[in-house]
Amino acid sequence: MKRPAGARDLFRRSIHPVLLDGGGRCGLYACLCLAWMLIAASPSGGAIFEDFSTDPFAHGWQRLGEADLFGWDAVGERLRVTWDSSRSNSACIIPLSTRLARTDDFEFSVDLTLEDVAIGPNPDQPYTFQLAVGWISVADFVGTGFRRGTGHEAWNVVEFDYFPDSGFGPTISPVALSTNRQWFWQPMTIGVTLETNRTYRIQMAFDGLNQEIRTSLAVDGLPGLDVKTVRAPAGFTDFRLDAFGIMSYSDTGADGSIRARGVLDNLALHYPESPRPILHWASGMAGSVLRCEGRKGWTFRLLRSGDLRNWEVSETVAGADAGVEWRNLERAGESVEFFRVETFRP
Repeated sequence: MKRPAGARDLFRRSIHPVLLDGGGRCGLYACLCLAWMLIAASPSGGAIFEDFSTDPFAHGWQRLGEADLFGWDAVGERLRVTWDSSRSNSACIIPLSTRLARTDDFEFSVDLTLEDVAIGPNPDQPYTFQLAVGWISVADFVGTGFRRGTGHEAWNVVEFDYFPDSGFGPTISPVALSTNRQWFWQPMTIGVTLETNRTYRIQMAFDGLNQEIRTSLAVDGLPGLDVKTVRAPAGFTDFRLDAFGIMSYSDTGADGSIRARGVLDNLALHYPESPRPILHWASGMAGSVLRCEGRKGWTFRLLRSGDLRNWEVSETVAGADAGVEWRNLERAGESVEFFRVETFRP
């Protein structure tokens, strides 16, 4: 069932100011309006739902590389995709406004209908090549030297790959590639064909606790195909991901090639939000302290201002699940100061 037009939730990162007057007191009354404006101007949520009932490129979707490979089907209310490995790396993406890592839980589900598939259209590269959907780092994808087709010259990727049969057997291969080009993809699921003109509901989840990728396929609305769970090997490091996309990779350096067309619909993404720190002020005999919720793996930067226009960095600290705090922030000669926190993942 289609969601109403425009019904979609985007990630929101909030920055909450706190006012400190010359007596070391925290005044929330002057901050509520500003905090509301900062939040309202940012994307929201930790989930995205997209039914393509309206033009996705009018509300956040972007095309990287060769734009003509991706288009909105206004009549069918679907995203139309061409995977053409003879072209340069290209993708249709929705940015997340956060960065995912191996400690996170995140997942996607989407309907995929292939219309036609040609394996080895380049006679010098007659073998199979992947059709890819999943999570990437945009800066890495568009950077120099990123060649997914060779199998060892790509990084910061977690994706669902389908290799049509060219003699080895049709193969589904969920895969994760780390920042330093480690990867895990075993075991592959061999013998499952994604037939043309049938709709497959792909569901793929990365489990940050158990370090595994779980995938399932439903066919034409019915429970269908089992896909083997892929687990991280010992020593696998980490990745950073900031967008979801449909990728058409270049076959440069590969022994296979592909040209395929299809449509995608009813996309759902779920992922953790960035930390949304709300500041709390306390003072006592031991001095003053400014606290907020923390999260391991994230960095918290405290900024201060006397006029809400000019901001300077006060202190940057590593996040911790137990929380983050800054002490004794009062400065002589300052009658009023405002504080806010920015979060980022290195």
